[in-house]
Parts: sequence; structure tokens; C-alpha cells
Amino acid sequence: MIYRCEETYNGEFENIKGIVLGSGHCYYIYRDDKPYVIIEVCLFDCFSEAVFFHDYFVIGNYYEGVYIINMLDLKVIHKEISGYFGNFENIDDSLYVLGCNNITAFDSYMNEKWISKDIAVDGVLLNAIEGDSIIVSCEMDPPGGWVDRRIRLSDGKLI
Repeated sequence: MIYRCEETYNGEFENIKGIVLGSGHCYYIYRDDKPYVIIEVCLFDCFSEAVFFHDYFVIGNYYEGVYIINMLDLKVIHKEISGYFGNFENIDDSLYVLGCNNITAFDSYMNEKWISKDIAVDGVLLNAIEGDSIIVSCEMDPPGGWVDRRIRLSDGKLI
């Protein structure tokens, strides 16, 4: 199935199932070019992002963490993220959730693979993938500022 998302209301969505996770912002999801579901959330101005990942629609939302919506049965799972949500990275059939102080890795079925522990204080950014590791920049706040770290892709441990 092919999914796509629009963020502007379209009259086609009357009488379509809705999932309410908050209020204020709606995602209008199409499946195979037909209106499928409306997902309503309360989005923050910063650190919010939504992605399709296989048969899942995943919404990262600042301090609320991550909402995982299975597009096949529309079941919702809420996953808290330590600190706050930063952004998503989709690499080699895994979805990485970068937060303020760690990374959470999910497999293609949105099962949690691992969580890195306390690698940053105020933000993690992906720089590169090198072999079996991921290179990230980690904000350590004063006196450290941004530092680069290498994390094993297999288990999330610092190398």
C-alpha cells in the first residue's frame, strides 16, 4: 500500500475515521490515493516531525515523545523519549529517534532495538554512518559544547 500525508483540509475527509492524540493540528492520510484517516495532535512550534516508515506513521512531538500509528489496523502506541524529541533518521531499514540525551533505534516493525544511554545533555544530531557505527554530535552544554561520539549500530553502545 502507498501512503501519503497532507496537512490541509480536503472535503474528501468527511465521515473518515479520526484518531485524536491532542488538538490543533491534523494530518490527513491517504492510502492508495483514497482518504483513509485523520490524525489530530497538538504540535509544538519546534521539534515536531512526522514520517512514514513501512506500514507506520510516526509522529515525534517535543516533550510528548513519539506516537506510532500502525496504518494497517490504526492502533496507536505512545513511546516516551527521555528529555525531548529532536528528529528522525531512517537508515538501513531502521528508524532512529534522536532526542535531547539519547537515541532510540526501532526495527522495520517498530520494535525497539536499543536505547543509547546519556550520550548528550541537550541534543543529538546524526553526522554519518561509518561501517558498523553511527557518528553523532552531542550537545554537552558548557563547558563541553558539541562533541562527536561514535555509537555501535548493533546495540547503541558508545565505542
